Amino acid sequence: MKKHEGLPENDEVKGQVDGVASWILALLALLALAAALLGRVLTSGTPLTVGSLLWAALVGWLPLLLAVLLAVWIAARFAQRFYDLPALKDGFHLLGYLRRDRPDFPPTFSVARQGKVRHHDVLMERVGGPGKLFVASDSAVILQRNGRLTRLLRQPEAGPVQMFQLEPFEKVWDVLDLRPHRWVYDVEAITKDGLPITYAADVRFQIDLRGTPEEQEAAIWRAATCTWIRDAWRTEPDRLMTWPKRVIISATEGAFRNILGRYLLDDLLAGQRRAQLRKDLEQALNEALPGFGVRLLSVELGDLKVDDRVVRQWREVWKAEKTRQMHLALAEGLVDRAQAVELAKTEVQRDILQKTLERLKEIQKDDGEKIPARLVLLSCIEVIKQTQFSLQLFLPRDIISVFDAVQTQLRLREGPPDGSTGS
Repeated sequence: MKKHEGLPENDEVKGQVDGVASWILALLALLALAAALLGRVLTSGTPLTVGSLLWAALVGWLPLLLAVLLAVWIAARFAQRFYDLPALKDGFHLLGYLRRDRPDFPPTFSVARQGKVRHHDVLMERVGGPGKLFVASDSAVILQRNGRLTRLLRQPEAGPVQMFQLEPFEKVWDVLDLRPHRWVYDVEAITKDGLPITYAADVRFQIDLRGTPEEQEAAIWRAATCTWIRDAWRTEPDRLMTWPKRVIISATEGAFRNILGRYLLDDLLAGQRRAQLRKDLEQALNEALPGFGVRLLSVELGDLKVDDRVVRQWREVWKAEKTRQMHLALAEGLVDRAQAVELAKTEVQRDILQKTLERLKEIQKDDGEKIPARLVLLSCIEVIKQTQFSLQLFLPRDIISVFDAVQTQLRLREGPPDGSTGS
């Protein structure tokens, strides 16, 4: 970010203030001395000596000295209250650091490393510079002053920790971790058939440090300034949606939930669907993350979890479906059996008729005469009995009794052989 051209540099302002303050203090001292001497001459009849002049100068300087000390104390007290400093001495230190730079000993500095900043001085944390800031190669620091973001501090290449000098009232606004990040996040979603599930997404991402130094800095600025402020009732740090949370909660969770909502639970349980889900999520993240200054490194899918109630309901549905299939198979078997029985009956009837005809032909061939009706009936009954025995068919007892009675009556009517009469 560029500085405003109308603002003077701090060194110029400091030099002007130092020069004016020196002349003002000298003028006030001369005026106080002149007033003291004049008052001494007018109010006292003692002769003017060196001792009387020194005493008059001391009396004239004392109120001025007390006024200066009181002004410094008030300024230090105001600085302590305004910046919420722990002790009054911190306010005096702040006034001294603003009047002149920090002393080299004891060393006071801040260190930015692994995406965090550690302050060795409370003034560096709550007020800012002047001071020294050491930045490691795995971090980038955004500075602010007077409510405005001023500059970005980072090492262009990996190496030892680099030192930067902070301007007065210039302090750390944010520290960004430039290392790769990995988050495993459980995404809760509703399937197409209305069942709640939880699917884990394993995402690896990093601030996009590809391209020229200008493009890298632009990506860092986008990541630093994409922070959202969430609901006011939330507490810190949950209230801040920083760039890693935007990647996971805003991009990953939202995209993955929409993808899971397109499929049924049975489709998600299928093994071949997992690769398609991963491909869809990777495509959605590659489209969303560049807006945050972030690039996707890899994405993997974890375990699919289903609520216990859903598992019980799904088990009941599966059991009902299996029962329905079993009943359907049983009904189909009964139908096949009935068809087989009818087919067997037809075959039996055909065999009976065939054997009856063959029997009658044999009788007619042997006798050479016309076959009587009772003989045909007896032959049919005899064929039915033989077929029932050979094919092991079940005939009710009453039918067999009827057959026997009919055979007996027909044989009685036929009479004794060779024309003899019975007794």
